[in-house]
Amino acid sequence: MTAPETEDEQQTPASVLVLYGVTAGIYLLYAIAWAIVGFRIGSLAGAGMFLDISTIASRVLAVLAPILWFVIALRVGKRDTFFRKAILLLAGIAFLVPWPFFWGTGL
Repeated sequence: MTAPETEDEQQTPASVLVLYGVTAGIYLLYAIAWAIVGFRIGSLAGAGMFLDISTIASRVLAVLAPILWFVIALRVGKRDTFFRKAILLLAGIAFLVPWPFFWGTGL
């Protein structure tokens, strides 16, 4: 057996994998919550084509935002320390909370 030669070949510690799994689960729940909020919001009938297109686009981006944050945080922080990756992931959890879902307003 030889020791890992580069940092990429080293095994990821179990605590890091647990953090990735927990944050991935939270981001998945956030995406589901944003999808529910998007379906709960009524359409703006007769508001105009531009408003309809921008409403659909904002709903799609709201659902994709947590997933994109997770993927980008891991990609951008690929060569960073564990602490910096954890900060990026935890910041996303704080920034992307689906408040309309928790308030029940649907707006």
